[in-house]
Amino acid sequence: MRSGSPDFNMEYRIFTKTGKIRWVNERTFIQREGDGKVIGFQGIVLDITSRKKIEEALKKSLEMQKMLKTIINKSSAVAFLWKNMENWPVEFVSENITQFGYSVEAFTSGRLLYGDIIHKEDINSVSQSLERAVREGFDSFEMEYRVLTGGGEIRWVEERTYIKRNSEGVPIHFQGIVLDVTERKEAQGMLDIQRELGMSLSSTLNLKTVLSLILDACLQIKELDAGGIYLRDELLDQINLMAHRGLSSEFVKRVSTYRADSPEAKKVWIEKPIYRLDFYAEEMADLLRTEKITAVAVIPMKHRGEIIGSLNFASHTVDRIPHNVRNFLESIALQVVNYIAPIRIEAYLR
Repeated sequence: MRSGSPDFNMEYRIFTKTGKIRWVNERTFIQREGDGKVIGFQGIVLDITSRKKIEEALKKSLEMQKMLKTIINKSSAVAFLWKNMENWPVEFVSENITQFGYSVEAFTSGRLLYGDIIHKEDINSVSQSLERAVREGFDSFEMEYRVLTGGGEIRWVEERTYIKRNSEGVPIHFQGIVLDVTERKEAQGMLDIQRELGMSLSSTLNLKTVLSLILDACLQIKELDAGGIYLRDELLDQINLMAHRGLSSEFVKRVSTYRADSPEAKKVWIEKPIYRLDFYAEEMADLLRTEKITAVAVIPMKHRGEIIGSLNFASHTVDRIPHNVRNFLESIALQVVNYIAPIRIEAYLR
């Protein structure tokens, strides 16, 4: 009224005669005399309760979607919506696809198809398994396979997908999540290695064969590419490098034997595993740099309260030994010492 506006429009709540609350939209014309004095209001009051309920529901839905989007993007599960076409074009992918080294836009623009990131050795089996699920009328599809990250790394994923069909029953979309299960697969692989190693060790009493089996087993781990096993010689009071893999002949020559009371032996033969390059004295550190070793693991083998040797492994590719690999090596040390100790004494007596 003060501003001279000719009309008034506002949404607000009123009470019905029975005490219920209704939303209304008032649309009013402001009547004035010739001098501008307001003399009345003429308009309509429209019941918009249904519309407001819909708006409120939509608002809650959008808030829920926003919350779900936040939850998904902070989780390890990547949400996808694929078209049922060759190599699965992507209509939607959650923002946490960045954990695999890709952007959302790379997929939604069509520049990258989902099939493009599936490992070439797995793409046929994934395609055939999905086609069979569709053909046999299943509503869902689950499978584990490998994908390539944007940086070229291989990761294991578990796909859990709902097959969306149109009114004629024709599959039009696949909607689901892709979960990174690499750590679980690696853990299972390590358990398999330990089990197979135990079976192999139980069938031999030859020290050289035992040490060779241990090295071969541990070097199946991708982060490890070199290793050696030291054993203590009680008769000569020294420690000897009894078996090795992936090391240069010059390096092996320099580290093949140490006196049991030498500084090198005392530094290495402590009762706790070593995973730090800076643990070593400068001379040994220089040797490791020359050998281009970037990470180490030294695991003491203890039998009846006495350290009888150590498992030594190294990498030329990673800058630290991952925790799951450390746990694996420490378990291997506990496992194999009971095979090594008896035949070690017998071997030296011969």
